[in-house]
Amino acid sequence: MEMPLSKGQEKRRKAQRRKERLTRLMDSPSDLSIFQINVKAAPDRIQSLKNWIYDCDHRVDIVCLQDIPPNIRAIQFPDHILAFGPNSPELLPARVEEQGKTKKRKGFQITNPCLETEKLHAVAYLMHKSIPIADWDVEFHDDVNFGLAATLLLRISDEQTIAIHNVHNQLKRVEISDLLQRVTATGQDFLVGDFNLHHPSWGGDEVTTIEPQAIELANGLAQAGMELLTTRGFRTYARGKCFAGEFSSTIDLTYVSSSLIPFVREWQSPDVPGFESDHRVIMTTLNLEINRLPSTYYMWKLAKPDKFRACVGDSLKPIGFPALTSTAMIDNYARKVVQAFGPAIETLVPLASPPGSKRPKNKPNLVRLAEERERNSAVARESQQHFKVKRFAQNVIRKERSAFFHRMLSQDIAKRRRLFFWARRGASWNKKALMPIRQLTSDKVTHRTPDGMAGCFRQAMWPDGTSDERQVPPDRPPDDSERVPFVVSQDLEKSEVKSLIARAPSGKAAGPDLLAYEGMKMAQEELLPYLHHLFAACLKLGHHPAAFKQACTVMLRKAGKDYYEQPKSWRPVALLPCMGKLLEKIFTYRLKQLAVEHNLLPDVQFGTPGKCTTKALQYLLNNVYHAWTGKFRRLATLMGLDITGAYDGVERVKLMKILQETGLPEWMLSFIWSFLTDRSTDMRLPGFTSSSFWVNMGIPQGSPLSPILFLFFSMPIVGAASEYTNSRVKIYPFAYVDDTYLLAVSNDYGDNCKALKECHDRIMEWADSVGVSFSPHKYHVMHFSPSHSRIDPSKLMPKIPGLEGKEPERSIRILGVEVDCKLNWRKQVEEVRSKANAKMNDIARICNTTAGIDMISLRQLYITTVRPIISHGCGAWFIYGDQERVKFQIPNTVLGSLVSIQNQCLRMVTGTLSRTTGRTVNKEAYVEDILVYLERVATLQRARALDTPDHERLRRIRRQGRTPAQFELHPYHGLDYPARSLLERANESCRDRKASNMSLNISRHLEDCYYENPRYRSAAEMDKAGWGPHNLKRYRGLSRAQSTMLIQCRTEFIALKPYLCNIKASDTPICDCGAGPETVFHVFIQCEMLATARVDLYTALGHRDFYRMLSEKPEIAADWAITHFDIPQFDYASLDSRFDSVESSTSASQPLNVLDELKAWLYGTAT
Repeated sequence: MEMPLSKGQEKRRKAQRRKERLTRLMDSPSDLSIFQINVKAAPDRIQSLKNWIYDCDHRVDIVCLQDIPPNIRAIQFPDHILAFGPNSPELLPARVEEQGKTKKRKGFQITNPCLETEKLHAVAYLMHKSIPIADWDVEFHDDVNFGLAATLLLRISDEQTIAIHNVHNQLKRVEISDLLQRVTATGQDFLVGDFNLHHPSWGGDEVTTIEPQAIELANGLAQAGMELLTTRGFRTYARGKCFAGEFSSTIDLTYVSSSLIPFVREWQSPDVPGFESDHRVIMTTLNLEINRLPSTYYMWKLAKPDKFRACVGDSLKPIGFPALTSTAMIDNYARKVVQAFGPAIETLVPLASPPGSKRPKNKPNLVRLAEERERNSAVARESQQHFKVKRFAQNVIRKERSAFFHRMLSQDIAKRRRLFFWARRGASWNKKALMPIRQLTSDKVTHRTPDGMAGCFRQAMWPDGTSDERQVPPDRPPDDSERVPFVVSQDLEKSEVKSLIARAPSGKAAGPDLLAYEGMKMAQEELLPYLHHLFAACLKLGHHPAAFKQACTVMLRKAGKDYYEQPKSWRPVALLPCMGKLLEKIFTYRLKQLAVEHNLLPDVQFGTPGKCTTKALQYLLNNVYHAWTGKFRRLATLMGLDITGAYDGVERVKLMKILQETGLPEWMLSFIWSFLTDRSTDMRLPGFTSSSFWVNMGIPQGSPLSPILFLFFSMPIVGAASEYTNSRVKIYPFAYVDDTYLLAVSNDYGDNCKALKECHDRIMEWADSVGVSFSPHKYHVMHFSPSHSRIDPSKLMPKIPGLEGKEPERSIRILGVEVDCKLNWRKQVEEVRSKANAKMNDIARICNTTAGIDMISLRQLYITTVRPIISHGCGAWFIYGDQERVKFQIPNTVLGSLVSIQNQCLRMVTGTLSRTTGRTVNKEAYVEDILVYLERVATLQRARALDTPDHERLRRIRRQGRTPAQFELHPYHGLDYPARSLLERANESCRDRKASNMSLNISRHLEDCYYENPRYRSAAEMDKAGWGPHNLKRYRGLSRAQSTMLIQCRTEFIALKPYLCNIKASDTPICDCGAGPETVFHVFIQCEMLATARVDLYTALGHRDFYRMLSEKPEIAADWAITHFDIPQFDYASLDSRFDSVESSTSASQPLNVLDELKAWLYGTAT
């Protein structure tokens, strides 16, 4: 008798099985498997195909799809890339509009943009991720067969490329003559598709009707030497429910060139669940060896720390601690320290599975078991009955697969605390499939080769600023002997390096040296003395080692773009050596300290340390409201500038001159110059990596040092604008890093435009002198006007080249906030609704109302990921308070929209029905009203800013030219009163408490204020007695189904007859027992039909108090309600209820009996 395995042994055995499985899959014979299938524009068939691909034992290399559903881009294929035709409005098949519709669900529904139908080509491919993207390309026919055919060019070797043609003869609209020219052109052709034609060549002698197209196709392919692989007479399509009889035919064909016949190993039609009717899945195996992508991602979590530390320590010992007295010695020492990690990484850090690798499956396939059971028992079943049973088995599989996923997800979150990991996964599942980039167009030139596209990106990012060979950098600008630089310490404590290593983030991509932060953390004790020795020498000599200057520039798609054939649609991200970034953090900290202590950066540059986007918005709005609060309202015009390639376009010599004039010490200047020069990078596009080249301009993106260097470089922009003077117009410039804005205030919009033009000319003079480019066609101009102003909207624009023909905008997105010209914030709330809806839609991918993540975790996700979207910048734009003291408040309609956003989100979080009041949901979820929350956050932000230089500057601007009465009209002045009161109250409470509780004290004080305010006591559910954390406590530990049932019972908005009658879904609110309305109280206490079942409930609870049922031991009441309320929403959840049994249930539904019979038949336990 075998001894049971321990958990560790079982884990190791599973890992070994997985390794053997991956080895078998990736080292499989040199086979190329090609599948073809018409999916009838049905998402369910796509899902069935996806599940079968996931479960099958062999690799599925290429799938040729026909008649694809319009929302196929929203379906995730873990191991494949979807190659689809572009969204073309000229494709107008009627089925797109009809079959793309889904049944409208009742209750709360989130709008998912991924479900929007698109008019795609009728054919598509699924390409296995192990096939390099550079080795294949898809050409969609653009001739008379537009939208109905495509050709996949697959590179087998340098000498061989095969063409896989995919055809869908929808409504017999394919022009055969043109098709024959395309599919026989290469001599290495593989033709598949749904041809919808009948001919004896493939249909057999039973074919009676032969179309002229079929004759033309058969003759044309025969003349071209194409041979048929489809077995003659094999039924590939059945209109009914079996592949036999008068409604079946052979219309899905496979042809191959004679040159490829020797490579054909097998042609077959596997049995795929979900494809028992209509078109069959067809598989062809070719004995062809293609290139496969290797794994390049290191699994640092699986490395053995002890062995890794020992290996690194042994490699570091020979290096020692020599005196580093020159830059060459520093470069050599840094290279040796980095290389010391090489053997440990190569031998002890395992690589991740190659792209598209499968995981071993341990779940039984019910359909396969059903077929084996039928064969073994020799039971002959009628095709109709067998079809029904298999279809029901597929429904069982789908439900059990979903239940298994949600159960696994809940357990993973509870045990491993991976809530936010799964939230990110849900967001990734909501992304639409995108085609790999095949060409780039710039300056009317199209680049189609990988080298050409890399060159296009290089020219777009660094115009004439790169070279294939290293160039001698220009001399550093000579230092002014008369300047007096600041003094900055060059000393470095070992504790500072140790703290940086410990606080380094995990999960970040490594640079070209493959050394990630995880490796340095594991070998921290061994590495620390060597790293301190190196970094101290770098600061002493002012040198940045050459080993840290090689980067990898990865091109990522910008979100929200539909067209990625322009370089500007991509965002470059530089992957730098992690060890070098630690050194740059040490230097950046000293440079920031110097800038703050000596006020080196402009006050209106809000990207500096200690400032934020909220303060930038407050500066803008403070000036606009100041213009509106005088005796005569002045007019304000805003213009936003756009710098082309901000970081990449920096002229290094000009930057060094600015830093010299600022007063940086010599060692800092030397370090920065060393950091900027002699930098090289390669460029990584999807499926291609370019050769390394040298970058001779710009600041490297991705470095901790780069942002503050750009702040110094861009100082003259706001400086030139600040120096502009005009007797009639006041210019207020401000910036946040590279986002620069000019606000002009005067009595006339024309004067504003003229002043903006003159100020812009000054900035251009500086830009021309340093080589900085601006993009005027991307500028944004907006004229502010009060909500009740009688002034007509002005269409005047500054006379700047590039703005011709444009009109002022009604709203501008400034630092993530939609600022409209009336400052009523409707556009901002609309944008917030859209973003919150998108985020909640991501969360919806990992839960539903009865399964998945529990309510407590969903509440945490809402508070940490959705509510910050609503509150972004609220310290500037959320103007709300005492109507008499605070002017220019947000309109009530906009406030109502904010409330509805949170109510919709919390209904999904809690599982309540759509008509449940928002106040009740807030109380049950213990989430404060969104208006209360926004006012609390905004007041807290203002309280923290009181008595600071930034706040005093805003007060001075508000007082300029204003009487005390006019000064009181400014909304920010009115909002300072509650902020001042809050600060005083918080200071008083802090005298008796620890200073670390400052934020908590402020929050407590605010909550007390809101509870005392009668404005929030009008609703009974929000009073002080009913509000508190005890409401949330009752849901802790409950499953998703239990919490949903409990909150529906507590709110009385539940799918019982009174609610159904209210929404016209039931004719009467009376219970079936006839004693009264079917309320929650009635079913729990009074209904005679459940008297026997109620005994079990009372026994489990130990009492009969209705209100205690829903508060004390709520999981028992929820389980009982799930079992006996007969609500279809909880049918599957009732299987997990403690009261689920045939004897105790009066509503055991027939599907459950059928399920038991099916399982018994499948597993051979039936008598």
